[in-house]
Amino acid sequence: MTDTANIITTGTGKEGLWPGSTFYPAQTIAPDALIFSQTSVGGTISGDGPVARIPYIKDGLDAAIVAEGTRITETDPDLSEMYVHTHKIAILTPISNEAADYTQTTSLIQAGIVKAITDKADWLLLQGDEAGIKGLP
Repeated sequence: MTDTANIITTGTGKEGLWPGSTFYPAQTIAPDALIFSQTSVGGTISGDGPVARIPYIKDGLDAAIVAEGTRITETDPDLSEMYVHTHKIAILTPISNEAADYTQTTSLIQAGIVKAITDKADWLLLQGDEAGIKGLP
C-alpha cells in the first residue's frame, strides 16, 4: 500500500499563475533576423511603451574635392529624428503531451516558430504594418 499523505502539498505562492520566470532573448530565438545584422544598438529601452528617439541626417551631405588653400563651402545638414517604439512579437502554439514525446515533432514546431518570429521581425523592420508601425524610412 502506498502512503498518499504527502503526494499533494499546497503553498501560498502565486508564482504558478505567472510562469514568466523564463526569458528568451530575441537574438537567441531569431538570430537571423535582419534587425540584428542590419542595425546597431543605440541604447537600451524595454517594455511596450518607451520610445527611442534616434537623430539622423535626412539627406546625405555632399563632400567636395577642393584645392589646397581654397575656401571650403559650409554645408548645413538636414537634421531629423526617428521614433522607434518597442513592440512585442509573440506566438502561442499548443502541443499535446503525446506529440511532445517525439523529438522530430517538437523540433519541427520550434523551427516553424523561429521562422514565424524572424519573418515578422524582418517585415516590421522593412515594411511596418497596418497598425501604424512604420518600417525603415
